Amino acid sequence: MEAHISQELERRLLAAKLPTMPGVAIQLLHLGRSEGSTIKDLVQVIGADPAIAARLTKLANSAAYARNVPAGDLLSAVRFIGYENARATALAATVVPALHRSGEPAFAHKEYWRRSAIAAVCVRSVGRRWFPDDVESLFLSALVQDIGVLALTQTSTSLYSGLDESSYSHERAIAHERKALHIDHAEVGSWLLERWGFPDHIVRAVRVSNNLALWRAFCKEGDDQPNFAAGVMASGLLADLWMSREDTDLEVLRNSVLELLPVSWSEVVELLSDAMVEIPLVESLCQVQVPDLSQLQLTLAILKDSLDSDD
Repeated sequence: MEAHISQELERRLLAAKLPTMPGVAIQLLHLGRSEGSTIKDLVQVIGADPAIAARLTKLANSAAYARNVPAGDLLSAVRFIGYENARATALAATVVPALHRSGEPAFAHKEYWRRSAIAAVCVRSVGRRWFPDDVESLFLSALVQDIGVLALTQTSTSLYSGLDESSYSHERAIAHERKALHIDHAEVGSWLLERWGFPDHIVRAVRVSNNLALWRAFCKEGDDQPNFAAGVMASGLLADLWMSREDTDLEVLRNSVLELLPVSWSEVVELLSDAMVEIPLVESLCQVQVPDLSQLQLTLAILKDSLDSDD
């Protein structure tokens, strides 16, 4: 499933100052492509960055994993979390702070990262319910699903003109992209992640993350459980629900989430409520802040009221 970006846009992207992958991230991606890599190889790469090693050990000892015996060192932490989950977590902890420093200065970075962080918070709750073996891969995917926006800010200083911190939203950004380029940032993001060597299932999830029709076409239908790409897409929609403004079409977001996940509306609200406890963990792992917590709590109360009114 290739991204359909034009040759002209690809030329502009290649000529732009795109975010660069930190050395540790490159090594982590290489391990994922190496059939002979072991847990000890992974520990060696992660251990080269003491800060990331400390965050990973903290994760293994957190309530998210409910470990009875604390992990005393990085090796025991990786063994407990699991090779692939540990690699995905380390990638998130390496890549996201690097991306945080990139992008056009005039762009609405605060709102962009707020959605990314809240999507990551939500996807951990989604993962615990339906993808317990893939929580950290979902976490990484949710954080990078909108990376195409950052890439596009480097190709044009006017693409998102008029969208400041007070008016920026994911849907408005997509509208600007489709009007100017006839595609959106999901195509660009999947193109970039594929160039960097991210796993195919993450590239695929990012590719369909803004398009329900595309998800229906490329992902299996009729499964009893949602698939990986559905979990990633739902994380962004849940973030949009949670960050909703007065002009947000809550009904469209609600119906889309209910199509992606086998849940009722009451379970969606419960999922968001449960996700609140994930905020400190996400902030610690990726060195990003989820601002305006009081506003999130207020919006959650409004969503609960809408549930009561439906009853």
